[in-house]
Amino acid sequence: MAQFASDDFAGTEGTELAAYNSNWTRHTSYTVNSEIAAGRVRTSGTSPSAYWHSGSPVNADYSVSADLFFKETNGGLSFTGVLGRLDTAANTFYHARYGGGSSDAWILTKSVTGTFTQLGSSAASITDETSHNCKLLMVGTTIELYADGATTALISVTDSAITAAGKSGFRTADSTAASDTVGIHIDNFSADDPPTKLYLRNTTTNGIGSTYYDML
Repeated sequence: MAQFASDDFAGTEGTELAAYNSNWTRHTSYTVNSEIAAGRVRTSGTSPSAYWHSGSPVNADYSVSADLFFKETNGGLSFTGVLGRLDTAANTFYHARYGGGSSDAWILTKSVTGTFTQLGSSAASITDETSHNCKLLMVGTTIELYADGATTALISVTDSAITAAGKSGFRTADSTAASDTVGIHIDNFSADDPPTKLYLRNTTTNGIGSTYYDML
């Protein structure tokens, strides 16, 4: 796969995300900053925070993933995960996330100009002080959530509400006061165009067989 956006958040403690890396921009629909915390990133407040990365996908078919580090899942509601097909001028995106607290589930949602709709969920039980990968995959109208490197989607839906490629990013929110010891923190962000597919083509010329691979 061709990676077009990435970050390991290895910055100075407490630095606002865009100040640490100018590839990041806080979405205009949000007022709360995210900041570096122990080589990860977390919200700095109790209201949601969302950022997008300047990297551009080839088209609207791509994946966005990140490791979610669970500092504390039961101290309050934590809704944190990755965004795709994000409109930088409107609160529109697909969102693969974990909902901690009373939810305790992987959740796939969409937001269209700020109206959120849950597309699917999968119950989970996460232990504090552990890291779990969350991936959003968008191919045409198929929108999927994967967890922990699995090859089978936990949630797979058909939805055609958001078709523009947009940008990749993340959104995080905690109902408890932000700190380095609570909530869900983000690490190892990656956005990738889909892998090139190889199609086998066999030809025969003058009795000699040849094998070619057509790339798409």
